[in-house]
Amino acid sequence: MDTKWKIILFAFLISLACQVDAQHRIDGKYLPEPCLQTGTDKPKFGYAIYREVEGEGKKFELVIGYQYEEAYPFVEPVGLARVKKGDKYGFISTTNVMVISARFEEADNFTKKGVCRVMLDGKYGLINDRGFWSSPTSMMP
Repeated sequence: MDTKWKIILFAFLISLACQVDAQHRIDGKYLPEPCLQTGTDKPKFGYAIYREVEGEGKKFELVIGYQYEEAYPFVEPVGLARVKKGDKYGFISTTNVMVISARFEEADNFTKKGVCRVMLDGKYGLINDRGFWSSPTSMMP
């Protein structure tokens, strides 16, 4: 492999490592990641952090118990994660506070602009990170 391709490969790997690390941090703190409970009839999702323990490597630590039907990663810039409780979607904080109640039939993740598309009563609209409507549901099909 010539030097040109080694440099390109090195730059790509550095870029990839920076992106992966950035996805799991907000304000310098590592975020819990969704994890699935196994060995049960109805598996549930919770959130865990993998901590580096000297001499033992990474250790799994469950920080939000297994209680959700679906769980998605925490997203920037709002620091909330989409979860499904029963048959509705809502959004939790890293301390498992239900910041936006689970009342939506469908929900996407928040965008970089801090809005999220949700469906309520069969109509779509946009909400902000406090759960208030940015665009009313009557404006979208």
